[in-house]
Amino acid sequence: MQIIKDGNNILIKGIKNGNNISFEEIGINKSTEIKSLWTIIDEKNIYICFDPQTGKKQHRQLKDVTPIHHKNAFVEDVIHDWNIHKSHLCYNAHSTPIGTEVTILIQLYPIKPDKQN
Repeated sequence: MQIIKDGNNILIKGIKNGNNISFEEIGINKSTEIKSLWTIIDEKNIYICFDPQTGKKQHRQLKDVTPIHHKNAFVEDVIHDWNIHKSHLCYNAHSTPIGTEVTILIQLYPIKPDKQN
């Protein structure tokens, strides 16, 4: 399994559907929460965008990617497809069979200091 973190995005390649992974291993700390989790359908195309001025393709960095549901990624539902249990991400998506190795994108957002315990 390969974990790549850039900004508020974490890409995990080779996670098996049905597995749990610790926040420590992923690099999630108490100052962030999961905003969304995506199963990647077409990894190459999550990095491509088009310049609105020129119409030319541009390559984005992981921190700037914007997945598109049903085009290059599939947004997974919290509780139904993934959940958090004792500082572990429990990934059990219905988009692929249990045991299938997939690539997922976790998008984080910072927690306000008054909500951190």
